[in-house]
Amino acid sequence: SQYGSPYNEFTDANVYFTKQAMAHILYTVANSNAMNGFTHGATLGYTGFPVYYLVIIVLYAIAGVLLVVGTISTVRAVKANKTKDE
Repeated sequence: SQYGSPYNEFTDANVYFTKQAMAHILYTVANSNAMNGFTHGATLGYTGFPVYYLVIIVLYAIAGVLLVVGTISTVRAVKANKTKDE
C-alpha cells in the first residue's frame, strides 16, 4: 500500500513502537495545560451550572420565538397579498 503496512501483525517491533507511541501521547497529555492544578490525590469536583449556558439558552429561545413570529407574519402577508391580487 502507499502508506505502509497496517498494524494488524503483532510482531515484536509493532508492539514496541505502539507502546512507545502511547507513552509519548500520555506523557504529552500529563504535562500539558489540561492538567494544570491537578496533583496526586486531587479530585475533580462539580463547579455548578455556568451562567453563560443560561445566557446562551435564553438567546436561543429568543431567536426561536423571533423565527416563529417572523414565519407566521410572512405567511400572513403573502396570503393577504394573494387575496388583494385576486
